[in-house]
Amino acid sequence: MFGNLLNNNEIIECESKNFLKIKPWEPNKLQPAHYPLNACVIHQVVDPGKSGAITKPIHTFQEGDENNEDKAYPFEANEYFVVEIFQSITLSPGIVGKFVVASNLIEKGFSLTGGKITYPFGEKREVVRFGIKNLLSVKNYLMPFHKIAYIEFFDMRGLNNLPYNFSDLTPRDIEIYLARKKKAEIGGVDYGDGT
Repeated sequence: MFGNLLNNNEIIECESKNFLKIKPWEPNKLQPAHYPLNACVIHQVVDPGKSGAITKPIHTFQEGDENNEDKAYPFEANEYFVVEIFQSITLSPGIVGKFVVASNLIEKGFSLTGGKITYPFGEKREVVRFGIKNLLSVKNYLMPFHKIAYIEFFDMRGLNNLPYNFSDLTPRDIEIYLARKKKAEIGGVDYGDGT
């Protein structure tokens, strides 16, 4: 039913019809109504700025590292980073993706900030990024390809939605978007032009 949270069978159907794409796509990892996301690149915030953080990559988890505790990345007490996920996600118009923190981060003492994605996200190779912080007063370790979040999908295609485009963003949203786009152009990630 349109407007509802998609269950795992509906996610598989939407993926097979290209309404959403997750790469790499591993349907056996689906949960009842969400798909797990894994940490890949850790970025240090080098300039928080008024319009959004400027970051630089400082560590990348490699495929095959997932069971190797020697490849864990150390977070000092109360340290904050930005983390990219391993998966790429593309959404078609009317599909909304929302993020849920993985419970293993809660148990490990990490906090994760996230939001949502909508079309045209993924069309220009945009990267999903989260803020992650060690909430402990001691050193803590993020494991390679650690499950850090899940994505849930909502299907709004059949609803009478008002049109939404880049010009509907607030001035602050546009400033943040342009700062991210500039950083992406420098770092080789294309965040697109918002149209």
